[in-house]
Amino acid sequence: MNVLPATWTTRPCGCTVTAGDPTDPANLIACQWHAHLTIRATWDAPGTHPRVTVLRDVETGVRRAEAIHGHDRHLADGTGRDGDDATATLARAVCDRAFALGQGTWRHVVDEEWAEACAETDPARLRAELIDTMAALTCWVEDIDREQAAP
Repeated sequence: MNVLPATWTTRPCGCTVTAGDPTDPANLIACQWHAHLTIRATWDAPGTHPRVTVLRDVETGVRRAEAIHGHDRHLADGTGRDGDDATATLARAVCDRAFALGQGTWRHVVDEEWAEACAETDPARLRAELIDTMAALTCWVEDIDREQAAP
């Protein structure tokens, strides 16, 4: 029998989530099927981590996309086209050069991550690159929010 700490619970689907601090980003995602429920439960918590605001906005965008394109639509990835590897190599070089000159921007980072994703044809590596792209985009949005909130 799998014994979990008293602060953890197992959901009927088998995913395990902590019952700890609801504002901790590590506690936001439980599993693919319950992520929206866990995030939604923390939206209005006092002192909510700023990332929750970004993830809430992303969830709203996902719902809009699902309304337009359908929830279970299975589109082709469309990655790995001729020239995508060269585009990814160029994007990496441009990003590296910009940062070496002290001129790097979020645009450079996101361009590089997106180009790398577009060059991938292996589903596991494509998924990892898309996660990297979303992570960079999330950081960029958080940076915008911090700048707007600054006095």
